[in-house]
Amino acid sequence: MSVVKNETLKLIANWCNAASVTLGGTGVLVPILSRYYRIGPELQDTESIWGLVILCGGLSLSLHLLGQLFLGGLDE
Repeated sequence: MSVVKNETLKLIANWCNAASVTLGGTGVLVPILSRYYRIGPELQDTESIWGLVILCGGLSLSLHLLGQLFLGGLDE
């Protein structure tokens, strides 16, 4: 039973990390690069973009740490 539990925890941790990378890429990098290269709508509110970047960055970090927490529950 320990092997099944370990594999389940690894899959959950992997999912959390993949979601973290996806959220970080789309919620942090895309808005910053779109402002830098001036791609997209010209009438973007700067405060809302930085709010989105901070929110998505925080959620991305939280998901990554959640995945690490799941890995801490592995049996030896």
